[in-house]
Amino acid sequence: MVFWLKLLDFISRMNDKIPSKRKDRILSILFMGYFLCYFFGYELNPSIRFSVITIVGFLITAMMVLVALNTDQKPFVWNKKSVFFLLVLGLSFFSFGVYFHMVGYIAISLLFLVVLPVYYYTAHNNQPKERFPMAFAKGSFYSFVLFLILGFTSGPILEMDQYSSILHNPNGLANYLVVVIPALLYLFFKEEKAIWKYGSLILTGIALVELFFSRSRTGYLIGIALILLFLIVMFINENTKKALKSILLLVIIVALAFPSTFFMLTVAKKWESKQFPQLQLEGYSGKGGGGDVSLEDLLEKGVDRSLKGLSDDGNITSGRSEIWKTYWKEVSFLGHKKEELEVTISYREYASTNAHNVYLQVAYSAGIIAGVAMLLFVLMLCGYSLKYFFIMLKKKRFNLEWMLTTLLFIGFFFNAITTTGYVPYTYPAALGFWYLITEYFIKGERFSA
Repeated sequence: MVFWLKLLDFISRMNDKIPSKRKDRILSILFMGYFLCYFFGYELNPSIRFSVITIVGFLITAMMVLVALNTDQKPFVWNKKSVFFLLVLGLSFFSFGVYFHMVGYIAISLLFLVVLPVYYYTAHNNQPKERFPMAFAKGSFYSFVLFLILGFTSGPILEMDQYSSILHNPNGLANYLVVVIPALLYLFFKEEKAIWKYGSLILTGIALVELFFSRSRTGYLIGIALILLFLIVMFINENTKKALKSILLLVIIVALAFPSTFFMLTVAKKWESKQFPQLQLEGYSGKGGGGDVSLEDLLEKGVDRSLKGLSDDGNITSGRSEIWKTYWKEVSFLGHKKEELEVTISYREYASTNAHNVYLQVAYSAGIIAGVAMLLFVLMLCGYSLKYFFIMLKKKRFNLEWMLTTLLFIGFFFNAITTTGYVPYTYPAALGFWYLITEYFIKGERFSA
């Protein structure tokens, strides 16, 4: 133990000599690493995907902690309510991991009991308030630039089906984009350099277009909520003239991004896939062909998709409500060794599927106490977010770190209803949620306007 304490002290003293800007750049690159795991995780065998990505995620977090350590440690008081819910989740997964001999559950328990608490301690303790939010935002920026390059060179041609880029799953694409968009909007507000400020706004426009092409209805809902909060913050924090100019600029960018992104993913992509077939990833329809679709058709499809179950006889939940009912019947105080169930719905049979809901999945896997703890924790954070919203609205000034945290929370909140994404390294929305709620684990004043 003495050896490890001396080692950490040595690392802290060495870190004190590293320039602050260099630390920030390293943290940004490490945050980008999480997204790279998500991108390339889809190319791994499903049987090892979770294990590999989780191990790499733990290692990246360990490196972030080591980079951010410093000798000037200042005491602070934990928010006991937040810590309590984290303990319940961690102990539940640990208990059933031991009981069922499930290594995956043990790994999740380590996330809640060790990895996240150590990260929160490091991210809060004597760090500039903007360090980790800014590193997350810039890491997201870098990852999205790379994502667009990979999507064009190796992804599928845009067709009438839902677009997924290199992620094989349109909902997976939406899950990533609803994390990137808040990060880009944060950079637009915070940065003064044109390459960051206007580069982030241009990328926001492209991200919104790709979100539309994904035709993920959960993504649509989150996208609307993100833009609404962005508009509120814009009009409160900026004078009306400046706010209108920025909004008009974003509208113009989106209007230009629609046809240009469409062209790149159809005509240009069709040519590129024929010229460089060796760059194309396996498993995509339309590889080397397709692309014979009009922008008008895609716009119509997007609108129809968003109204599914409202303007027609379609199933508004796409069968999820039947899956939820099946899982609800199986929830008990004891968890289950197998995370997935065989489910039959009105128009499809699943040999094995997850709960498509975070709270049901946690309750099924680690027991009803864990599921209730997860739900109450999220509701508590809803209360905190709303509290600060009205405080800042009254002061007529929004804290931008609160804005980023809340935008990411919105993405997780809605995704939690329709997906099982509560592990940060396999779901970007969960990554943004768990890694940016640091201030809600600290007692006292968190965000100043």
